[in-house]
Amino acid sequence: MITDSVGHWSLPKSYCPMPPRRCWFLAYVWWLPLMIMAAADQQGEGCPAKRCGDFTISHPFWLADNKTGRSCGPLDFEVICRSNGSPVLRSSGDDGFAIIRITYEERSLRVVDLYKRNHLHNNTNSCHVPSWNASDQLGRLFRVEPINLKLVLYNCTKAEAAAVARQDRALVPIRCGNKSNAFVRAGGRYDGTDDYARYHMEGCEATVVPVLGVHGMANASNYEQLISGGFLLTWQTDTGTGAKDVGIKYVTGITSAVLFVIILGLVCHLIQLNRAKNKKRSASVDGLFREGSPLASLRKEFNGLAGSPCTHIFTYEELDAATDGFGNANELGAGGFGTLYKGVFRDGSVVAVKRLYKNSYKGVEQFANEVDILSRLRHPNLVALYGCTSSSRDLLLVYEFVPNGTLADHLHHGKDGGGDTLMLAWPTRLGIAVETAAALAYLHAHQVLHRDVKTTNILLDDGFHVKVADFGLSRLFPADGATQHVSTAPQGTPGYVDPAYQRRYQLTDKSDVYSFGVVLVELVSSRPAVDMAQADTDVNLACMAVRMIQCCEIDRLVDPRLGYGSSASETKGTIDMVAEVAFRCLQPEQDVRPSIGEVLDVLRQAHHSITEKVTCASTDGAVLVKKSRDGSPDSVMNQWISPSTTFNYSS
Repeated sequence: MITDSVGHWSLPKSYCPMPPRRCWFLAYVWWLPLMIMAAADQQGEGCPAKRCGDFTISHPFWLADNKTGRSCGPLDFEVICRSNGSPVLRSSGDDGFAIIRITYEERSLRVVDLYKRNHLHNNTNSCHVPSWNASDQLGRLFRVEPINLKLVLYNCTKAEAAAVARQDRALVPIRCGNKSNAFVRAGGRYDGTDDYARYHMEGCEATVVPVLGVHGMANASNYEQLISGGFLLTWQTDTGTGAKDVGIKYVTGITSAVLFVIILGLVCHLIQLNRAKNKKRSASVDGLFREGSPLASLRKEFNGLAGSPCTHIFTYEELDAATDGFGNANELGAGGFGTLYKGVFRDGSVVAVKRLYKNSYKGVEQFANEVDILSRLRHPNLVALYGCTSSSRDLLLVYEFVPNGTLADHLHHGKDGGGDTLMLAWPTRLGIAVETAAALAYLHAHQVLHRDVKTTNILLDDGFHVKVADFGLSRLFPADGATQHVSTAPQGTPGYVDPAYQRRYQLTDKSDVYSFGVVLVELVSSRPAVDMAQADTDVNLACMAVRMIQCCEIDRLVDPRLGYGSSASETKGTIDMVAEVAFRCLQPEQDVRPSIGEVLDVLRQAHHSITEKVTCASTDGAVLVKKSRDGSPDSVMNQWISPSTTFNYSS
């Protein structure tokens, strides 16, 4: 349940200040000396390293001897070197997969399906839609990485089915030859365990094609470019090469390459910063803002965001159909500026659609801010933004669907409909704390302040993995190293807002730390951040928790159902650890609070110590402990209306 990586998923756009091709060129220049020198140390036994064009083919891959035809390695890794100097995996079919990049250290390669590239484009006289999926052509030691997206190709063999498909706005006609019955759609993340049969439509056969996409997004209308861009594979070998001490022979090559990249990177970064000030993007949203309306002043800003290459543009019609006309039956919840709906596309893909309240000026600002922030980020514990609307009468954001409600649902509204209280077990709560802290650490590492950390913005999937949501109030923190805070009017939710930020109007990363401290206390106590039913001194959970922890009265704070007083020492000890780090997070002065990285280290230590003691009797460690009667631990909470509204304290 724990995700250890904090920064390995995706860098913000500012981290790649040049066009993608130039970035790949720099990466190639940097790593070329290392790849050449490492080749000698990573040869397989009996398979000498050989050159094929610009590539060094070494263990586990091998080039067959064209004269003798003898092999010296596993057939899955046999490579044929074509006359134009391009290596192709021979074991992958008639046309095969052209290798366009190999990273031996990561055991990954980027390949292009030659058959699909050669037969699905405008310049061909005939259009052959293949009936086999990529996984059918690969050897058993290769794996299509889930970082890839997928395109779904449809070959409609019946005229009636083709006519219906042409009316589907989500389907893009394949433009090649005289073919009029082939279509393509974007289908989200690639899943090697997926049931491909579910994509078939009546009269149309479906083929799933992995593509790497552009900035984590795939637009079906760009299918030629996406297929030509290839996708990412990794491999396993039965005889690993092992890490070797390469020593001094790497120093010269790496040093010169690093110096070259640093100098060139600084120059390109300065150029990109200058270009970013005047950059215009092409998407039009004329239907969103009428002249003379209070929203018109944000028109130019939104036009710049909606055309971002990091977002997919949905039509209003396809989202209206997916949500059944935004009917009440599909409503998931309501917030300060919009309503959330469940949407199901024709191919079975499930999404969440946020619909902005009409004539909400503040909501439009948050809409634009959320598109800008989320398009920069990729992390397993952050909710993924799939796209937004183009020209329409409504502002709509499309996210991944997270089916198991919010953390607040489980802590404060944990009813299964029959009156029985459902409770999250302590190991599950601790795992949720770790994953939330990991998500915040990733945000802070990329100069993003969430500004609205609370249990209603922490979503849970069926395995109780965390997805942090709602970036409408988030701010980008300057990356100059000199700026210590952002001066802005306090915004957030009562009970979670940093009191120092509220007094001084200075937003820092420690403001998120304070809000997360409140979340930790909620996990320990199962109490809401603000409870008007309590005595005056106990209305604010943070103040009450600081007082109780300071007076060594943690037993009064802890949810009695967790068995704090009677539990084994490791459970009591980990609750004490969490309460102590929450106490540090809730200190009134920002400088005294720990960084989110320090908090994450403490939570991981606590989680590790308790999970070591968990036995098989606790099943998967992420179940709900419940009373009275049987029920599904994966039950989705009842329809939720946010009990707390995001306020602007300056108003």
